[in-house]
Amino acid sequence: MDYKDYNKDINSFDNNDDNIEISSSKDTVFDLNSFATDEDYNDISSSSAPQPKPKEKITPYTLWKKLRKTLKETSTIKIFLSLFLVFVITGCLVVGSFLVYVFAFVDGTVDNNLNQLKLNYTTTIYTQNSSGKWEEYQRLHGEDNRIWVHYDKKQAAAKDDDYDGIPHNLAMAFVSIEDRRFFEHDGVDWKRTFGAFVGMITNNSTFGGSTITQQLVKNITKDDDRKASRKVREIMRARYLEGEYSKEVILECYMNTIAMGNGLYGVEVAAEFYFGKPVTELTLAECASLAGITKSPEFYRPDKNLENNTKRRNSILYEMYDQGYINKEEYEAAKKEELNIVADRGVLKETQINSYFVDALIDEVIQALMKTYNYDESKAAANFYTGGYQIYSTLDPNVQKSLESVFTDKAYQ
Repeated sequence: MDYKDYNKDINSFDNNDDNIEISSSKDTVFDLNSFATDEDYNDISSSSAPQPKPKEKITPYTLWKKLRKTLKETSTIKIFLSLFLVFVITGCLVVGSFLVYVFAFVDGTVDNNLNQLKLNYTTTIYTQNSSGKWEEYQRLHGEDNRIWVHYDKKQAAAKDDDYDGIPHNLAMAFVSIEDRRFFEHDGVDWKRTFGAFVGMITNNSTFGGSTITQQLVKNITKDDDRKASRKVREIMRARYLEGEYSKEVILECYMNTIAMGNGLYGVEVAAEFYFGKPVTELTLAECASLAGITKSPEFYRPDKNLENNTKRRNSILYEMYDQGYINKEEYEAAKKEELNIVADRGVLKETQINSYFVDALIDEVIQALMKTYNYDESKAAANFYTGGYQIYSTLDPNVQKSLESVFTDKAYQ
């Protein structure tokens, strides 16, 4: 085979299609000058290949430097762990001391029996009309004007025609704005309490931390001390009430003991004074209006600050809608309703001056209380005005009116 058969131009090959096979035949000619030399390998090694780092020289100084760094890192960890341990121990001691104090020294019970709650109730005198039906004639009370009205959740929610107690809308208005988790907690809403605590610290509090049960405790115990110990007692007593009574009883007692402005207590006298009707006849808007008074009675009284009351009423209506107690149509209609504020004490059957008959009746009942219960006169009188008695008298209003007109006529004096 001739040499010239192998001496082809390399450019004539197609690299994609042809395969070049190089054999070890002695006839194959190599150009030795085309191979890399040792110097070339040295250049490659020195320029592109990674070079090993020179070993650090160990001296007494480097050893001391490493030791100091290790000690510093170890000390930081130890300090952190020590502080954390101190914090945990301190927290345990504080919580333990608090629990010992609570269980050993705090009175967590409530003397009042909610099923037979004894508060300052208004005494009412009844007379018979011409048809023999008993009618309310006059109310007598001490510092607090309060008339008890019952609450039955099942009947109220069903809107039973025979139901004559607190309407369901009024009860849910209070729950929605005062304690939305009332039916879930055990007397204390810890989430709300913590939120109120944080708000107090940051001076950004928008609501109080007390539940309806806690507010009831304050109403019936009159314990309004501003010390932290009072709050602890309130929490313990609220949990006690929740363990002894149903939610229905607690809610009924709450609605009959809250301050409603103008010296009024409870929803019945408030409904009569502000709207001139019993609580059973309140509209949805009027229910929300009454529920809005309790946050700050003087600021939200509809007879004195109607604009403030209306804003809060609408907020309560929204909460009732948002929490599912009313529907969209009821919400929109109640917002547009204009309140008819009466604010007349005449509706409450109160008089500044008693008739001769009523004065004689009061004296007679007080004497009977002294004899029956062995009271002294002052205690019997206080009991008369705050005992919530219902007195059915022999008074004839028409005859009494005629007699009074004669005695007050100057022609007969």
